[in-house]
Formats: sequence, C-alpha cells, structure tokens
Amino acid sequence: MAKRTSKSTSKTKNTDPDEKKNIKSGAKGEPKDEAVETAVEEKAGAEDKLAELNDKYLRLMAEYDNFRKRTIREKEEIIKSAAEKVIGELLAVLDNLDLATEHRKSDETLEEYVKGIAIIEDQFRAILAKSGLEVMDVEGQPFDPELHDAIMQMDSKDHPSGTIMTVTKKGYTLSGKVIRHPQVVVSK
Repeated sequence: MAKRTSKSTSKTKNTDPDEKKNIKSGAKGEPKDEAVETAVEEKAGAEDKLAELNDKYLRLMAEYDNFRKRTIREKEEIIKSAAEKVIGELLAVLDNLDLATEHRKSDETLEEYVKGIAIIEDQFRAILAKSGLEVMDVEGQPFDPELHDAIMQMDSKDHPSGTIMTVTKKGYTLSGKVIRHPQVVVSK
C-alpha cells in the first residue's frame, strides 16, 4: 500500500503546467473562466447601478432642499402681503382718528366728537371682521376652561353654577381659532 501512495504522489508532481494553472485558479476548463467574467461584469453593473442610485439620491436631496427654501420664502411673502393689505386698510382708521383729534380742538360739542369716534370704531371693527376676526359672545354660556379664562367666581341666584355671568375682557377668534381667551366671572 505504501507504494501506491508514493505512485499517486508522483503522478501529481508530474502534471502538465497548464493543468496546474487551472487547478490553482480553481477553474477546470473554460466554463469557470466565463463564470468569473460574468461575476466581474455583474459586479461592475451593480457598482454602476449603485453610483446611479447615489446620484439620483443626491439630486433628490438637493431638489427637496430647494423646495423647502422656496416654500419658506413664499410663505414669508404671503404673510408680508397679507400684513400690507390689513395695514393699508387700518391707515384709513388712523387718518380718521387724526381728523377727530384735530376737530376735538375746535368748538365742536362733545356729543359730535363721541359720534365721530363711534363711527371710527365701527370702521375699525369692520376691517378686522373682514380679516376673519370675530368677538366671542360667551355671556350666559357654560364655562369651558379650554375657551375661557376665569378670573373670579361669585355666588349668584340668577345664574346656574358654572355659568359665565360677566365678561371683563372680550375674547376673539381669527378664522375659527381662539387668539385671545375672554376673561370671565363664573357663577358658583
């Protein structure tokens, strides 16, 4: 048996040099070489696809950043435009107040002056209402801590407990959103 082993070892040592190359590379014939080439091509294709996806990702991020900046800029412009419109309308109220102040120095009666101020107040309220401002009418309604600020509670025989008796400071909503809570006195 020892002789057989030595013969098989000697056969391995005397193999063809081209065959040794195939054995070293792990390939037997051309089908293995094609598989390696295919794998290399697939890897190169995957790397190209990864580079393409990375480029698309970077472009998308840049587009999103530009969109975000443009949206912020447009929002600021809309706010400025809306403020300009309201302030332009309020300037008419200011002009009328200036006229009333000038006329107060003249010989007009106090009654005429008060009428003029009432007209200016109505003009001012109309401009605010046109902009979406509404007064919260809460007197006689049940107290709601989400909508009202209670500044005091008082005993009352005329109102059920937890009802708003009087309003000390008016509350306002702007387009349905409370921008100032009314300050109220609540019955107990």
